Amino acid sequence: MKIEEFEKNKMSYSFPKRYILACMVFFGFCILYGLRVNINIAINAMVTNHSVYENGFTVTKSPEFDWDSKLQGTLLGAFYYGYLVLQIPGGWLAYKFGGTHIFGAALGIASLLTLLTPVVARFNMYLLISLRVLEGLVLGVLFPCNHAIWAVWAPPLERSRLFTITAAGCPVGTIITMPIAGLLSKYGFDGGWASVFYVSGGVGLFWYFVWCLAIHTTPQNHPTISSYELEYIQSTTVDTKNKSRIIRFLG
Repeated sequence: MKIEEFEKNKMSYSFPKRYILACMVFFGFCILYGLRVNINIAINAMVTNHSVYENGFTVTKSPEFDWDSKLQGTLLGAFYYGYLVLQIPGGWLAYKFGGTHIFGAALGIASLLTLLTPVVARFNMYLLISLRVLEGLVLGVLFPCNHAIWAVWAPPLERSRLFTITAAGCPVGTIITMPIAGLLSKYGFDGGWASVFYVSGGVGLFWYFVWCLAIHTTPQNHPTISSYELEYIQSTTVDTKNKSRIIRFLG
């Protein structure tokens, strides 16, 4: 066997970069849903008497905030006010600047905002509501970005599989976050509830760091993609950024 043929066969069996991307997007959606639901758990420790573990003993602490039920409801819903706004514009942003760029930046910014949540909460309730609206606004682009990413990276025969892998991050993120947030509310630092935001925000920033190192906008820009995988993707996909779109209306 020729050396060139051996190298080609060797590269064709390397782990596909599109599946590394799918795993990273999966974890991204896990984090998205973690950032969405963390306050639903933490708020119980913020506004009611709760047990925390300190110095080997379980003690009952008074609530740090005196928010009525209406204010709590506004806070819990604030994320979704912003989340709805960028669903459609998010698609345009993704195709304009690259789905991977916007996806990563959005989660990075939202993670930073999550880290600021305890500080803002202790400063002003209405600023906290504004922060949650802004966080929802930023994260509203993630689903449109997912479509833009796979329009470039997914061969048609694998598109459903790759979408399924990434979408699975949504319920997994919720399932993982809720019990961990409950444990942090009791055993965590800085009053318990604050550690929920520090940990989830820290995980998000760590993910963003890995994303910046490992993920590239297109297969053509990836420095270590195999020629086999690149040729396979290019031969089965179209350049959706340059291809004109014709919308037909049926009357």
